[in-house]
Amino acid sequence: MSASLCSLHCGHFTGVDPAAVAAALPGLKKSFTHVDYSAPDRTLGLTGAHGLEDDPAALTGLLDALSRLLAEDGRGSIILRCEAAEVCYFRRNMWTLLALPFPPDPFDRIRHAG
Repeated sequence: MSASLCSLHCGHFTGVDPAAVAAALPGLKKSFTHVDYSAPDRTLGLTGAHGLEDDPAALTGLLDALSRLLAEDGRGSIILRCEAAEVCYFRRNMWTLLALPFPPDPFDRIRHAG
């Protein structure tokens, strides 16, 4: 029996702590396929963390680590997809998950391009 897998996408962080991000960059580059850090703007973009085990302790540790990248004025969000999709919102040393509702059949309201 295989474990459920998760992914993290479309992460946007503003007001990051430059020292915290500099220390975390090697690990972020191993976990995410795309890491875009701008020290002058204090922004960080992350996407493409695939194949994460659906392990609450491991995911909590990862989300805790992302929250520690923010300075006092920092904010961020990232999409977490396990069995369902959720958006994780961040402040310094804090985070919360909100479910993303998806319709049972997204083609109920399909638009045909002419």
